[in-house]
Parts: sequence; C-alpha cells; structure tokens
Amino acid sequence: MKKKYVGFTLVEVLVVLAVIGVITAFSIVGWQYLIDRATLKAATEEFYDAFKLGHAESINKNRIITVSFQQGANWCIALSDNGNCNCGVSGSCLIGGVERVVSHTKYNNVLATGNFASTPGTFVKNIAFDGARGTSSDAGSIELSLSNYSATVSLNKIGLTTICSDSIVGYPSCTP
Repeated sequence: MKKKYVGFTLVEVLVVLAVIGVITAFSIVGWQYLIDRATLKAATEEFYDAFKLGHAESINKNRIITVSFQQGANWCIALSDNGNCNCGVSGSCLIGGVERVVSHTKYNNVLATGNFASTPGTFVKNIAFDGARGTSSDAGSIELSLSNYSATVSLNKIGLTTICSDSIVGYPSCTP
C-alpha cells in the first residue's frame, strides 16, 4: 500500500508567499497615502476651526479676539482675548485664562504657508476679529500641504472662512 502525503509542496507555499508579498507591498503604499490625506485634512480642520471659533467668540463676548498663527514647517495657530499673541510662546495665547494652541507636533510633515493682504510672507501673523460684527482685520489664505496633497483655508474681511482642495475628497475644488 502506498503512503498518501497530505499537505502542500514547497513550490505551492513559495507561490502563495510571493503573492502575499506583492499584495502587502501595494497595500502599504496605499495605506501611506491614506494616512497623509487624513493627517492633512485634520490639520486643515484645525486652522478652519480656529478662524471660525475666533469669529464666533468675538461676537459672543462682544470683544476683539485675535487668531495668531506661525507659518512654515513648525507652524502653530492660537486664539487670544487679550490682544496680539505669539502661538510659539507658551502661555501667551489665552481665552478666558485657558490656552488655546494647536501646533505642528500633532501633524508630522504638514507645511503651512500663509498669504494675507496686509503682510504677505510674514512668519507670525495676528488677525483680529471685531467684537461688534465679527469682521476680520485681514483677508487671505493659508495653504497646508503634505506629500502630493494640499488644502487651502481662506478668510475674508467679513469673517467668513472656507476650505478648498483639489487633492482631498470632501472639499470643494480650489479651481473655478
């Protein structure tokens, strides 16, 4: 009587491992793109939320609220109810005694570049929202980028904040 072997041959096992390796390689690349888009989207939402909160708090408290941001790779954005502040300096940006600062440390490799009418290219920028109407002291935009993705947060003089992107799904296109 012949012995019957049960199992897989070495060639079959190697083919399966090769297929798994190829699938894994493709999924890792796709996963990194997904992480980059999610990171950029979260950083973009932080800038959007800061401008919206500054606008709303100025009207709610009927006083000037300042949004301070620093551009570049080491960006930050913060709010203050006590005039101009520097979001890069700990304890200088407070609302009601509570520090309101978001920095680049939560969003690795996201670059922020500001373009505002009164001071284009300025490294640290303070924008004041008027307490009576919530109007902005300046208008412009901040472009956030990571890898091949970018998104723009725009602020106009009446305090309206918008987001657009040509590379992140869920936002309207920046091109008309």
